[in-house]
Amino acid sequence: MATSASTNFNVTRTQILRAAALKIHAIDGNETMGADMESDFNIALNAMVKRWNAKGIRVWTVREATLFPAVDQI
Repeated sequence: MATSASTNFNVTRTQILRAAALKIHAIDGNETMGADMESDFNIALNAMVKRWNAKGIRVWTVREATLFPAVDQI
């Protein structure tokens, strides 16, 4: 999933869930997720986003900004 210089990078919920399942080796590359597994991953994704939201972390763009990275700064 290349995103470099991309302004229209879109993935579906199902693609995010599949990528997560592949990352943790819950499924092999040639398998599909069953309905129960997909539901479990969906609940986990929703909980994760809600926790981030409660901490003030936003996963969407509220407004456009330009960041200037500086050496040795986080």
